[in-house]
Amino acid sequence: MTGARYYLVRELRSGLPAEKAGLKVGDRVVACNGIALATVTSDPEAKRLCQVEAGQALKLEISRGGSPLELSIVAEPRPGL
Repeated sequence: MTGARYYLVRELRSGLPAEKAGLKVGDRVVACNGIALATVTSDPEAKRLCQVEAGQALKLEISRGGSPLELSIVAEPRPGL
């Protein structure tokens, strides 16, 4: 993660909240909940920033084809967790 400025979306599972919110393969996630990933120093730190509880919204800033977009993904309960 060090030096990275974004996370590249490589795959999405059909029917899950990220896909429902409009996230697409190839999108570049540049910020989670208002915090730029360029300022994050490790993968565990980035994962903590991008986690929310079921029912809460995760705000993502992404770049798609060079254009900035904002998405809100509402987390759903995960059975068995």
